[in-house]
Amino acid sequence: MRSVPPRSREDYFQTKNTSRLSLSEQARCTSFYARIVVFQEGQNQSRIFAGMHLEMVPIIRGEMFGILAYAIVGLVVAGVIQLFRGLITRYNHGEGGGPLQLVLTWIVVMAIPYVWVEAQTSMHSNEFEPIIEEVAKRELVDGNVAYFKVLYARNDDAKLVVVCNGDYEWGGTYRNIYDLRLSKQGTTWMLDMVDPVNTSDGDSAGFTVPPYW
Repeated sequence: MRSVPPRSREDYFQTKNTSRLSLSEQARCTSFYARIVVFQEGQNQSRIFAGMHLEMVPIIRGEMFGILAYAIVGLVVAGVIQLFRGLITRYNHGEGGGPLQLVLTWIVVMAIPYVWVEAQTSMHSNEFEPIIEEVAKRELVDGNVAYFKVLYARNDDAKLVVVCNGDYEWGGTYRNIYDLRLSKQGTTWMLDMVDPVNTSDGDSAGFTVPPYW
């Protein structure tokens, strides 16, 4: 016959007669009792925390890798620019740029794409808001739309980044990132494709350029 778990820690100690046990043995009994209670209540905490880890890994990896790759490429470009500046400066003035100039050039190189995207978003956001509303209404993205950015908008095509917030069943939150491709038919923008970039379900773990999260 299967034994019934005790209702309290004291009942468990009385049942097992642990009053004469050492502190370490009582601690092990307490730990065992806690596992019994978790099983009794039907709450497998280890599975919950494992699910948290598995669900968060793809988006963390995508974001971190994207930021790291973006920073490395920016540093390489800044180094090349600084090298040419150093050669010109030495030729004209007999001195080259130092580490501070390299860092400043690196910051400027990484900031330029964000400035471009912000300018594009400011100019075209009103045109694309109906598209974003349609995407959310049709549930083509998972989660609530937090914001969107316009990577570019040319005469007949455009590319947007959409970042969505969502809630896990265990109480945590996540963010999904999507690429939207649009084409212009006459004077109307039409949605062509919704491409997952970095999602919590593990379908994709990429990143945008410049990185958004």
